[in-house]
Amino acid sequence: MLGNWERDGVKVGERFKAEVQEVVFGGAGLVRLGALVVFVEGVAPHEVILGEITQLKSDYCRAKVIEFLTKSPRR
Repeated sequence: MLGNWERDGVKVGERFKAEVQEVVFGGAGLVRLGALVVFVEGVAPHEVILGEITQLKSDYCRAKVIEFLTKSPRR
């Protein structure tokens, strides 16, 4: 983790609301916050989540689910 390092206006610990676009290789969900790519574990396509940034990398971020706002009917 890169501490309070900031990327594209996003910081570790920041929360966001977003829809999961798809599940990519490795099983993580893909979310986009503007141009920023965020990978989230344990989600399904088209779920809407409240997430929290846990890790910032040079070309992507990782996040965890805080709450499912809209769950997939496949759950």
